[in-house]
Amino acid sequence: ITIDGIVLNGNELAIRRGSGEYYEVDGTRLSLRTGRALFPGQTSEIEIEYEFKIPESGIGGRMGYSRDNLFYIGYWYPQMVVYDDIVGWHPDPYLGLAEFYHGFATYNLSITAPEQWIVMATGDFLNPEEVLQERIVERMNQAYQSDTVVRIVYPDDFANVTLSGDSEGLLTWKFFATDVRDVAFSATKESIWDGARTSVGDLTGDGFDDYTKINTFWRQEAPLWSEVTEYQQHAIRFLSEMTGFSYPWPHMTAVEGADIIGGGMEFPMMTVMGDYNRLGARRLYGVTAHELAHMWVPLIVSTDERRYSWLDEGNTSFSTNEALADFYAGTDAHANSRRTYIAFALSGAEGPMMRRSDFHYSRQAFGVASYAKPATILQALRGVLGEEIFWDAYRTFINKWAFKHAYPWDMFATFERVSGEDLSWFWRTWYYETWIMDQAISRVEENLEEKYTKIEIRDLGDAIMPVHITITHQDGRESLKIIDVNTWLKGKRTVEIEIPETGLQRLEIDAARMFPDADRRNNVWVREE
Repeated sequence: ITIDGIVLNGNELAIRRGSGEYYEVDGTRLSLRTGRALFPGQTSEIEIEYEFKIPESGIGGRMGYSRDNLFYIGYWYPQMVVYDDIVGWHPDPYLGLAEFYHGFATYNLSITAPEQWIVMATGDFLNPEEVLQERIVERMNQAYQSDTVVRIVYPDDFANVTLSGDSEGLLTWKFFATDVRDVAFSATKESIWDGARTSVGDLTGDGFDDYTKINTFWRQEAPLWSEVTEYQQHAIRFLSEMTGFSYPWPHMTAVEGADIIGGGMEFPMMTVMGDYNRLGARRLYGVTAHELAHMWVPLIVSTDERRYSWLDEGNTSFSTNEALADFYAGTDAHANSRRTYIAFALSGAEGPMMRRSDFHYSRQAFGVASYAKPATILQALRGVLGEEIFWDAYRTFINKWAFKHAYPWDMFATFERVSGEDLSWFWRTWYYETWIMDQAISRVEENLEEKYTKIEIRDLGDAIMPVHITITHQDGRESLKIIDVNTWLKGKRTVEIEIPETGLQRLEIDAARMFPDADRRNNVWVREE
């Protein structure tokens, strides 16, 4: 970004040092020196004139243009840093890996583009009748009332999709958004446009379902994208129910951006994703669900990825796994996150999740600590608390911190308050350390005379967790025995339990696969005939 001029409260600022008002640039940080304090309740008006050249191949997969028929623009204007009650002004530079930390704001956006380019952006689309052909507006309105996918723009429409522009062939598209962290927009010239609506639950509290609009823009070279509108419908509907917080915005739009990005990147109401031609439909659903899950964290529950990337990426990876499990019923969607985390933990290269995002030991360590491990640990917390308490706490966190800035301790405190449990052992073990969990069935002895079975459980790792043992009895029925985590907190490494019967057929620790046990080969005992 090139700064051409800054006006503060009507006064033009110069680049200089000294007393009075001026501005200075330090890397990715622009500081305005006002010469006076800005107290609570006071305001300042800042006008910044700037320009930048849009890169062709994209900047870190977050913006750029592709094939001369697609622009996706994010991170494109000077961002106001957050001022909060924990740190004050957040001075962390943008280094390209961890994303921005934003405040919530109102945006009034006007985008001027050549005719025959379709623009979509964060916010309410205010003037479709002023820029689109009448037949396109009719199809768009039809789509927004339909539960099935409606094609709004066909390839035959590409040369005649907008109204005629002004004397220079330009049209201005207008959007308005409130209480969002950021704005992004796309401009497409040869993209198919599909649309529909999807339920978000009872957003307004009137006892009836409410809906949001779904848009999908994709080029013919990305045929798997013909299903993305349905993917978005499912993900928004499912995540609204899962979080207990209805998707609150007027639309959700996905843009196919091959060449700009391989994976996906989220902005409020907007996401850009790769074509996924080589990776397949399941992976395309997964990235769609992931980017849409980001609408809740960090775009509604605002978090600071520069410092705690796991808080938004980990929650989102967990939500993605849940959405996958619902869309592809009968699969253990958390298995891949669990395997990825355990394999990296066993390599010895892991860093703690609470390490500052830009200072992890390697890019892979950042990825595991931000995505796979926190998703795995949320699933483990679900195993510790049980379904009802876990989901009550999770939804309480989302709802309490919606449109506020949440820190890790806010999440920790919410789970403890709702569950009524001291979970300090859990936070210390999994978020601050790199300890490994390995529980084992070390010995099974039967006493045929007194008719009982003694089972010895050994804790071979340093990461503690309650022990869930599934017992298959002689008659084939199953029961669950739980050894409380306090056993390990007292310093023990082994514990014995007695089952008042013999003839047990099978024992398994964590048969439900809720916990990240590093070696499951010692989790199972089977009677030898």
